Amino acid sequence: MEIWERSLWTNPNIQFLFDNEIIEYDLHNAGLSISKALKLLDANTLDELSKIQDKHKLVVALGNLQKTNKEYSTKLKDGFIRIRKKFIVSNDLMTNQILSIKKMLYSQQKNVNHYNSTVVNLDQRICIKHL
Repeated sequence: MEIWERSLWTNPNIQFLFDNEIIEYDLHNAGLSISKALKLLDANTLDELSKIQDKHKLVVALGNLQKTNKEYSTKLKDGFIRIRKKFIVSNDLMTNQILSIKKMLYSQQKNVNHYNSTVVNLDQRICIKHL
């Protein structure tokens, strides 16, 4: 299994880090961002979800969609894998440079080339924030 296929992973070869810079990256509103970029839901549903300002309510709404729509759930899981792969490959990250993966949050020892975003499609961008 490739590292980008894992939703939760901690590097077993790194027990402690001293005097190292740790850089974290996070995908902003991951479920909604991926759903929009990969057009996993119809335009009306995406529009309604985009109007939800409360992060908790948005997470609950996306979770309910995943419960009732298994096809969407599978496509979203595959979307996370695609985005992780694109991020890791685009930035030439090696497994030993990644401390952990938690869905779309990376703690790593290397500054990456794409500070603000990584390209998903030629005309689509997903914001990956440097925390």
